Amino acid sequence: MNKPIAQAPLGAMLQDVGTEAGTKACYFDVAALAGYGDDKLSSLVPEADREQWSNEYKGLGRTYPIVLSPEMTVLKYIANPNVGIGPHHHGVNQLIYVLKGELHMGTNVLTAGMGYYHPAKKYSWKSGPEGVEFLEVYSGYPASPITK
Repeated sequence: MNKPIAQAPLGAMLQDVGTEAGTKACYFDVAALAGYGDDKLSSLVPEADREQWSNEYKGLGRTYPIVLSPEMTVLKYIANPNVGIGPHHHGVNQLIYVLKGELHMGTNVLTAGMGYYHPAKKYSWKSGPEGVEFLEVYSGYPASPITK
């Protein structure tokens, strides 16, 4: 790649990937993406739910938005060691692909090169002792974790 890649602010990324509601091709460099931690992500949650969200998800890790569009969302997630999230879903189909570390899902342990696909149903996970890095691919915009 010859040209540096512009870094879009979170608000712009959540609404579009470049132009035309995410329908125009774009290049990206994951290493150049801004990562968003608890404070930035909690600001996207409706105010009425923000305190509960912060209590449940604080300290899990950082999210790196790659593509966000009505048709597909791709995020890189870096989870801290030995953290997890209880049963939840995001309201859309999801694929998880592990890049580094261990991702514990029930009795299954996923490592680099392994993944998991599931429809919009509840799942839970926990990171291994070294933490975990994974890609999340959604069939549209994911909702904040839904536990109901």
